[in-house]
Amino acid sequence: MERSWRAALLATARPSQAHADARLLGVVDRGVEPEERERDAAMLETYVALLRGVNVGSRNRLSATDQVSLFAEAGCTEVRTYIQSGNVLFKAEAALAALLPDVIAARIAERFDYRVPVILRTGSQMAELARHNPFLAAGAPQGLLHVLFLPGEPSAAKV
Repeated sequence: MERSWRAALLATARPSQAHADARLLGVVDRGVEPEERERDAAMLETYVALLRGVNVGSRNRLSATDQVSLFAEAGCTEVRTYIQSGNVLFKAEAALAALLPDVIAARIAERFDYRVPVILRTGSQMAELARHNPFLAAGAPQGLLHVLFLPGEPSAAKV
């Protein structure tokens, strides 16, 4: 089953990205030179995945171990979680990261039988948010601030 999941992930990638994605997923790893691995590692970016509604009360329980496994199986590296919040930090190539929200959500639905929206932000986007928070600049106490992340920009009619 794991092989078919990886094949499905690769099938959704753009053709020009297929080999890079396959190597990143560990499907093709023979014959890769050490210099090429170092170059690939330098292309990895840090991401934060926000799994909405996970571990809230007694609903949608998803252990840290399961969260790490889902992302590692998808080809992410340096995967770790932040408490039991449904926040996952990892490194991945941009092409792979673009596929992850749908892939991880589908895997959670398949394995655990519930739907969880997955929102990704880069580490630099998160740092930018903290640096340019207008409420902090206006003197609001940091402990009282909350941030809401949307999967995309809402239409003007919905704002």
